Amino acid sequence: MRYLWFICLFILSPTISHAQASFDCSLAATPTENAICTHDDLSQLDRQMASAFRDARGAASQNQSDRILNEQRAWLGRRDACGSDRDCLSRVMRDRIDALTLPETTQSAGLTGLYCNDAAVMGLQEQGANLRFDFLFFSGGFSCGTGILTAQRSGAGWTSMSDGCRLNLTHEGGAMVVRTDTVAACQENYCGARAAITEFRMPLADKAPGISDPFIGGVGERPC
Repeated sequence: MRYLWFICLFILSPTISHAQASFDCSLAATPTENAICTHDDLSQLDRQMASAFRDARGAASQNQSDRILNEQRAWLGRRDACGSDRDCLSRVMRDRIDALTLPETTQSAGLTGLYCNDAAVMGLQEQGANLRFDFLFFSGGFSCGTGILTAQRSGAGWTSMSDGCRLNLTHEGGAMVVRTDTVAACQENYCGARAAITEFRMPLADKAPGISDPFIGGVGERPC
């Protein structure tokens, strides 16, 4: 009787289902692939990203489609640099979904360009795995501004180290984000007395049209 009761309980128990990734998890071979297959939220994001990738290429011209494919291959390297870090994987997948679905990033030629708004100016130029950049922003009447720096690929972003100031850049949700864990050194190198770099965001939607070289003239003198 106990055996029959166990069979009935098994039949009546609800089936536990897990979200499926966009790839065959039985073939998962890397820490990143295993993490995606293990966590339902990452599996769901992976499917959303794959769907956004297919839709973006399907709606693009041949040249745009080729560019999206090349960007996807480069992005896979940034994703895999997260290893099994769940937060890192979630962040880079959400960023990629945004990049594939937001019009300003889908139609742009990568990150290279001049970005301007009332509070800041930023130049970005992709050079292989590296990212050249500079920026000027205002805070309470004071400002922080850099010369042209080069950040090297580091995990899901880029890192620049100059005169003790470490600046970390990441592409997050339609914005380029600059952070530092060496606030004092960065303030001394690049800021006025009452300004400091802690977290600076430049929306990619603020890209100035028709500018191929983002570094012509001083950072505060550019044609925004």
